[in-house]
Amino acid sequence: MYGVARDFMTIFARWHTWLLMGNQDISMRYRRSFLGPFWISAVMAVMVLSIGFLYAQVQQQPYREFLTYLGCGMVAWTFLSTMISEGCQAVIENEAHLRNVSLPTPLLSARIVYRNIVVLLHNVLVVGIILLLLGKPWTPFALWALPGYALYIVLGLLVSIAVAPICARFRDVPQIVVSLLQVMFFLTPIFWVPRPEMVQTALLEFNPFFHLLEIVRAPLLGSAPTSMNWTFSLWTAGIAGVLAIASQAVSRRRIFLWL
Repeated sequence: MYGVARDFMTIFARWHTWLLMGNQDISMRYRRSFLGPFWISAVMAVMVLSIGFLYAQVQQQPYREFLTYLGCGMVAWTFLSTMISEGCQAVIENEAHLRNVSLPTPLLSARIVYRNIVVLLHNVLVVGIILLLLGKPWTPFALWALPGYALYIVLGLLVSIAVAPICARFRDVPQIVVSLLQVMFFLTPIFWVPRPEMVQTALLEFNPFFHLLEIVRAPLLGSAPTSMNWTFSLWTAGIAGVLAIASQAVSRRRIFLWL
């Protein structure tokens, strides 16, 4: 267990390593493009506006409220789901480095999380502009979304540490995870508004992504997430933490055999 704890501590002891690698990922992705990283904001804005105007009519929702609802939900979902899907590749995409340098899995997972935080900061601009254009005032209540995003960061890191070695051992797992995320995208109220009676159904009550979305989206929309939302979200992070420790304990000396 001492070795596992030491691996986790590399996130803090070698922070400059994952910071440098994450910045390199962002710069390489948008190298020689005109807008650079602001393509992230542009793509998110087009997606929210195109889906928003269509589904507002389909669901007979007011444009102003629905665009805000959709924008907050899409930004939160994109941040969380991308950390999970890219986290599966944390070991695989660093295969060349691992053959030459000893890099603990938590360090590689921190790289994934950091570059997604940079993407999140660009996407938050979209939500801010949408709220400004629609005349939706920012209230101090919206600051309660920050603990939710902090939990996202911890959860994304733990999930990546848990699944990255498994994905390196079994290369079909990343495709399975991506497929499950696509299914959950439609089962989670991101671009559709659940009726009040649906909240108590198993479809939402036992959907961890619904509760995770609510702890961020509800404060931005001016309401408080329920205690059930936070309880379910914290339990999800706790389970991810246990799995991350177990995965690291099993794989830390075998990861080189799976490359």
